[in-house]
Amino acid sequence: MEIKDTHPYVRAMEQIKRRVDTINACSDGRVRLSGPPRVECAALQLRMVLELIALASLAANKELFQKQSIRFEKRWHPGEIIKDLEKLNPRFYPIPFRSSEPDDSGVRSHLPFDRFLSKDKLVEVHGRCGNVLHARNPFGKPIDYEKFLLDVLAWTNDVTSLLNTHEIWLLGDDHFHVVNMTEEGNDAVRMYTFQRSDV
Repeated sequence: MEIKDTHPYVRAMEQIKRRVDTINACSDGRVRLSGPPRVECAALQLRMVLELIALASLAANKELFQKQSIRFEKRWHPGEIIKDLEKLNPRFYPIPFRSSEPDDSGVRSHLPFDRFLSKDKLVEVHGRCGNVLHARNPFGKPIDYEKFLLDVLAWTNDVTSLLNTHEIWLLGDDHFHVVNMTEEGNDAVRMYTFQRSDV
């Protein structure tokens, strides 16, 4: 079961790239905002990025969901999507990797990353970003916005590590898919399908 239509997944990745750039612009001054609005803008974009990761995983596993007759048209919360996807396909989440040097026959292996945004962290960060996107009780504990912006940037780096180059595996598939968020000389997201050698 290959991903028949790769466009929804690729479009979600393209959106993520634009939103990550906006987060970085909030940090480096390209966005002309200051104080809490600058941090809230970055937090909102990161929250949208996390939702897009979950929705892209849903798009990649669309046929599996349709076969199970699970309605997902109104789903948007990452926690709900992840819970449903895990039941159907435990390997649904993007798997980040880096390529090894070629061996004697010119074959490169996929080496795992140690630090990237995990499924559990995605759900946690989504909630934490939501906490700063509401008006605060004037008698409550104030937010340290500058520290929170540093957290947003660290989480965004973990998103980048997750997605820069990643694999997608579908349940019962004899293929796997590789996604590059950018390639040398080409900034467009690319998705490739490969035949598994272990089946």
